[in-house]
Amino acid sequence: MMGVQCFAPTTGRGRIADDGGRIRIVPPFIRDGKLLLFGRVAPDGPVNAKFVRVALAGELKDAPALDVLLDCGGGDLREALRVYIALQAAGKPVHIRIDGQAASMGAVIAMAADQLEITCDSAMLLHLPALRRDEQTEMRLTAPVLRKTADVLDNDTETITDIFCRRTKRPRDQVSAMLSSETVLSAEAAVELGLADSLAPDRRPHACPHCGQVQANQSGQP
Repeated sequence: MMGVQCFAPTTGRGRIADDGGRIRIVPPFIRDGKLLLFGRVAPDGPVNAKFVRVALAGELKDAPALDVLLDCGGGDLREALRVYIALQAAGKPVHIRIDGQAASMGAVIAMAADQLEITCDSAMLLHLPALRRDEQTEMRLTAPVLRKTADVLDNDTETITDIFCRRTKRPRDQVSAMLSSETVLSAEAAVELGLADSLAPDRRPHACPHCGQVQANQSGQP
C-alpha cells in the first residue's frame, strides 16, 4: 500500500505565512493546523519525535487539541517510541487520523491517540520487532551476540505488546498472537478490535507537506 506521492522537489524549508502583516515560517510538517506524519520513522526522516516537539512548542502550541494525519509504513523502533512518548506528553488531547496506512511502528505511533479514526480504505499492520538488515551485516553474529540480540528483541516485544494491550483492552495472548502472525487489518477490523475508535469518511486528497500541492490518492484504491 502506498500513500500520497509527491513528485515536486523538496527543500526542507517551511512555507511563508502572512499572519496579519507578520511574516512567519510554517514548518513543512504542519498544514492547516495539523501535524503531518507521512513516511518512514527515522531520527532524520519525515516522521520523528523532533517534529512533534517543534510543532507543540511552536505553531501548534495554543491549539486546544493536537490533530495528526498519519500515513506511516514503519521504520526505526526507538524513534517510533520517542514519537509515541512525545505525543502522549502533548498536554492536550491528541486526535489522530490514519489516512493510508499505520504499519509496523506506524501502528505503535497511532496508539498514542486519545481519539483515533481510520479512513475506510486504510489498513494497519502489526508484527513482532525484528533486527534490521543493516544491523545484521555490520555485526559479527557470534552466539553471545545472538543471545543478547534476542533478549533486546524480547524486551521490545514486551514494550509494544503492552502498548497494544492498553489500547485494545484485549487479553495479552490475543495481542501476542496478532503480532506473531504479522496481522494485516482492514479499517473495519481495526475498529472492531479496539485499535481504532471509529471509521473516518472516505479519503480526501490532501496537501503534500513539502510542496503544498494537493495530491490525488496514489494507492490504486477507490
